Amino acid sequence: MRSLRRSFRRWAAASGADEDTVDAMVLLTDEAVTNVVEHAAREHPCTVELLAGARGCSGGLAVTVQDDGRWRPPPEDPGYRGRGTTLIARLADRSTITTSPHGTTVRMCWSTRRPGADAA
Repeated sequence: MRSLRRSFRRWAAASGADEDTVDAMVLLTDEAVTNVVEHAAREHPCTVELLAGARGCSGGLAVTVQDDGRWRPPPEDPGYRGRGTTLIARLADRSTITTSPHGTTVRMCWSTRRPGADAA
């Protein structure tokens, strides 16, 4: 996972995102992929697909993490863990989590526009 985070960080930074956005993107992408490994694939083998780019994000950057595993809802009391979906909702500019019997899709978007960039 370390090499994935490094490569992803380089890509996000080269795509025009500021440092805080890059940090959020790396954290949340790692969280989403780790959730697949720890939860969706825990009892049954599954695959995970990571897509990242500008498509469908109104000029910003989009990340999609999709698996064909089984969704497990977060527990009511997660203890010291289990806050990934909350982090995703708070740190991505927009996010959706879609579940079905065929897997889960986490989609996150971030704006790469800097405040005041359009001002003349």
